[in-house]
Amino acid sequence: MKKFFAFAVLALTVGFFASCGAGSSNKYKQGDPAPDVNYDKCTVNGIPYDNEHSCCWEETITGKAMGITASETTYSWCTEFEEVAAMEQAMWAVAQGNSAYGIGASYSYKKAPQFKDSESCLANNDKQK
Repeated sequence: MKKFFAFAVLALTVGFFASCGAGSSNKYKQGDPAPDVNYDKCTVNGIPYDNEHSCCWEETITGKAMGITASETTYSWCTEFEEVAAMEQAMWAVAQGNSAYGIGASYSYKKAPQFKDSESCLANNDKQK
């Protein structure tokens, strides 16, 4: 089961790299509708987010399965709208999995202003390996 959990956390992390203030979510349950992401209005579940200014985001993903909890911190370079949309979609996808194993996930994110460009931001992911 530990391998399954590690794979689930890895899959979430890869999903977040494909996308690009603080926020978190663990509100989705199996069978819930997908997050409402409006690309024209730059809203997620009706909340507007900045989609004009890219910056470095430090994101922490916490996963739980069968009483085991693990967290991983990664960095993304994108807009806040892209960050939240990707995170919310990933949290919803995790919730649609098999709830019999007590699988769940949540996230938090915050700006990492010390990294001024995408290269210095994303280089942090290489350092953590």
